[in-house]
Parts: sequence; structure tokens; C-alpha cells
Amino acid sequence: MKIGDFAKLCGTRISILQHYDRVGVLRPLYTDRFTGYRYYDPSQEVLFERISQLKAAGFTLTEIRRILYTDVEVSEMFAKRKAVLERQLGMLEQLKKTIEGGMGMEPIYKPLIEGTDFPFENDPEVIGKWLYLGEEDSSKPSPLPVDKNKFLYFLPGGKPYWCHSWTKGKLLVNTGTDRYANDYRTEKRGGYDTDYYVFLKEA
Repeated sequence: MKIGDFAKLCGTRISILQHYDRVGVLRPLYTDRFTGYRYYDPSQEVLFERISQLKAAGFTLTEIRRILYTDVEVSEMFAKRKAVLERQLGMLEQLKKTIEGGMGMEPIYKPLIEGTDFPFENDPEVIGKWLYLGEEDSSKPSPLPVDKNKFLYFLPGGKPYWCHSWTKGKLLVNTGTDRYANDYRTEKRGGYDTDYYVFLKEA
């Protein structure tokens, strides 16, 4: 079956199939070495549908290739993807509450119009996975658009993770439309004696 016919069978474009071939997620059954024409088997429609489902779940083509063609631990990849979706859902729920509470209400964050481009200052003690416990005073707004008991990752070099990055003493949040800078403090055990944000390093 020529690529044009297979594209019609799958309800997609030829360019999509060509791209899938280049990145290695869906190879043609046979490629004519003289003409370069790609030929597919109708049974490969099932694989195309599986790729489409994984893309709809938010996996990248690189991740999809690993899931389909390597011995990667699939359950672990799905668990990570689920965690990302749960964080996004938490942010969506927080946004919904904010909008339903009235657009004129005091914002959760105090945006810093200037001075949000802090130079990176390393702090080896905070690099890693932390459990966000929130503020001592629960009446104060949350520093992140997620519910309590969520994990935050402080990556080396202040590299962004989800909507936040960091430099020593500052948690930097970039929602895509606004940028905020918030002080943070870490506690390795319990401890709510802080005016800002408390993180508990995972044991």
C-alpha cells in the first residue's frame, strides 16, 4: 500500500507519516531504494492508532519510541506522565477557584514587574526532590498553583521544572503569562517556624 493510500486509511497526512518514519516511531514496511517510495501494510494502522493515543496522553515522540521499541519500564513512564497531569489538573482547579472567586480579588501571587531575572546563585543543599508543605498560616495564599503535599524538584543550575525554577533563596514561577518571585526556606524535619514557604526534604 502506497503512503498516500495508507495516510487516507489512517485519516492523516502524508507529511505526518514521513515525519514518523524519520523519528523512528512508524517505519514503512518497505521503501523502494530507487524511487524512495514508502509502502505500508494495512495492519500498521493499529500501530498508528496506538501512537495517536500516546500523543493524546501527552507523551513526546521520543518517549513513544522508547515505549514501543525498547525495554523501558512502561509503568514508570506512565506514572511520571500521570504525575504531570495531576499537577496540571491542580493548577487548573486553582485557576477555576480564582476566577469563580471574582476577577477583582487579590491575586494569589504578587507579581514583580521588574527584577524577576535574578542571576543564578547555586545552593547544593536544595538540589533534589522536596515535599511542599505550604505556609504555617493556612489562611495565606499558596506559593504554587497546586494543592498541598505536592513534590517540587530543584534541578541543578536552576533549570526550570514545570512552571518553576529557582536561585538561592528564591522560587521563581513562570505561568507563561506572568512571572513571580517568592522567598522560600527549607526544613529537613517538620518545622513551621517560617514566614514564607516550608519544604520537607524527602527521606
